[in-house]
Amino acid sequence: MSPEEMTGAGAEGAGAPPLPRVFVRADTLDAKQNEAIKEAALSAGFTGLITSSDAAAKNPGRFTILTRTGDRLFSGDSPAGQIYHITSKESLDAVEDNGGIAVIETTGWRVLPLENLISRLQKTKIYAAVNTPEEAALAAEILEK
Repeated sequence: MSPEEMTGAGAEGAGAPPLPRVFVRADTLDAKQNEAIKEAALSAGFTGLITSSDAAAKNPGRFTILTRTGDRLFSGDSPAGQIYHITSKESLDAVEDNGGIAVIETTGWRVLPLENLISRLQKTKIYAAVNTPEEAALAAEILEK
């Protein structure tokens, strides 16, 4: 499913909210911690969540919830994208321009992979996985280019 189909930006679903600028990951810890992250994120006004495949993803309509199974992301039952772990040039080159969502996780280096992906991917919506507010600010600056 393309980002446009997920948000209704196509002809049939015009008027649906756009994809959120930020997806909060509530899928990497144990179930209790993930639930606390999810509740805190929604209370803070975030509208995008990534939950684990075994989490009950209740979508009250004003949120965009992606469910993770392995590194694949789903919107409901439809494929929506993938989480990519960038550790080398080869793993960077493996990111597909398939019109879905690409969540990019890197270890230690952030700017170069994002800039390379922005120049290469034309159909795919890129999101950066970050761990600190400083990383979030840097990623936002790069992704807005």
